[in-house]
Amino acid sequence: MKKIFAIIATLVLAASCSTNEDVNYTTSRVLKGYCSIESRTQFETPTQSQIPFSWSAGDYIWVGTVQSNPIAEACKSASFDFGANTPSVVGNYNVFYNMTGTDKTAKVLAEQTADGNLGNDGDFGYAVADEFDTFVLEHKVAYLWFDTTSEDITERLVSIKVTAEEGFALAGERVFNFESKEWAEDVTDASNSITLKFGEGVVLSEANEGVFAAMVTYPAEVGGTELTVVYTFADGRTFTEVKTPSKDFAVGAARRIATNIAAEDLVAPAPQYQLRTLTFEGDYWVSMIDSMQYGGDLLYSNGMEYSWVDSNNTNLSHSFTTPYWTGGHAISNYVIEDYSTLPDGYDGWYELQLATPIGGNGGSANFCVHNGYSDFFNEQIYDATLQGFEFTDGVERVIDHMYIANTCYVLNSLTYGDGFAPAATEETLFKVIAYGYDAEDSLTGSCEFVLCQGTDIVTDWQKWELSALGKVAKVVFNFMPSSDLVGGYGMNTPAYFAYDDVAVRFEE
Repeated sequence: MKKIFAIIATLVLAASCSTNEDVNYTTSRVLKGYCSIESRTQFETPTQSQIPFSWSAGDYIWVGTVQSNPIAEACKSASFDFGANTPSVVGNYNVFYNMTGTDKTAKVLAEQTADGNLGNDGDFGYAVADEFDTFVLEHKVAYLWFDTTSEDITERLVSIKVTAEEGFALAGERVFNFESKEWAEDVTDASNSITLKFGEGVVLSEANEGVFAAMVTYPAEVGGTELTVVYTFADGRTFTEVKTPSKDFAVGAARRIATNIAAEDLVAPAPQYQLRTLTFEGDYWVSMIDSMQYGGDLLYSNGMEYSWVDSNNTNLSHSFTTPYWTGGHAISNYVIEDYSTLPDGYDGWYELQLATPIGGNGGSANFCVHNGYSDFFNEQIYDATLQGFEFTDGVERVIDHMYIANTCYVLNSLTYGDGFAPAATEETLFKVIAYGYDAEDSLTGSCEFVLCQGTDIVTDWQKWELSALGKVAKVVFNFMPSSDLVGGYGMNTPAYFAYDDVAVRFEE
């Protein structure tokens, strides 16, 4: 059965049968259903306009437990052919309009389609035919009419979901007691929410003529309670509103939900992913820490491979060929709180290159130290390559963020100057750039983080958002110094930074 937008309409069927629910049939008979003003099944609107129902192609009825043949065309007056299963006696009998269940067992769907055919969503009606083979159908479900508009949203609306408070059965399978003319209390597979889907979607207009869309619900005493209505658009954005109806969902009645949605009110979808974090904590990572910050066997044995992988977690990995001074990512837990004065027994801060003044992020023990950069000089002379990390399984993922800090080596140089680079001035800018690459080694994007702006130097751990890189297979890092930090042989400031707690999105 479908809704139309013109006049009040009703449904009357001409038929004959016995008073029993189960009927004996012997000869062929056709039952006539037609519109009549006496049956006032309609939607309610603020303007009191009246929106009726009519038969849809494919509709059928039940006489007792026997189903008629479906009708071929949509119309206001329909003939239902029972073929050989035709009532042979004259008298009162039960008639049901039920497209999703069987005879008196109705089934209102929790997922409905906004195609105008409410019968396929669970619309249910009941009547008793008299000795003249006529009856007036009474709708025993309720309806929600959506009057949804927008002046500036061009994206298509794909669904509307209505959720009542817990305990309300808006959908599910339910038996209609034709003797008491009431619904049974028990609802099988009960749902307190119904989703109305629009297929490929529909573009909202500034105003609607008649009903924009409607859904079927069971009658429910929702007056004074909260209904949550979620409008979802094709790009995943949503608009959510909470309605408190003043009236219940009454038998045969429709309740109107009028909403005008502005584009600025749409909300991006919540992320559907799990964050996994590379923390560098545990025995495996401790084994990767060299016994010396400079000159140790792990990082400075010529031609050896130094590699690590975060197996069974983020799957991030890194590998470089020693010695470490050519560039790489080294695991560390070294802490030197005072970076102003070189401790006794050392010739330079390069021998303490793996330390931070504060340990790992959030008070943890371990972290990682990046060394390496590429510019006009070392790329040509030393064939320098950018250092970074990659997913060892080759899968592209979004790296959500990581934490970054200056090392003691860099802090001493920027704060006090050294034999190569001067201390930072108001003109100084020292930043690191992350470059993302996909599995085809094509650039996906870049992100910057400022380690020093003027004399404002980062001395603690800072969160660096990296999701703008998109899905990446690997990320590499380079530095961009201001001219006062660069000499005739390239960048003079140490090319180091520390990082920790790399968070990776794993889609669910």
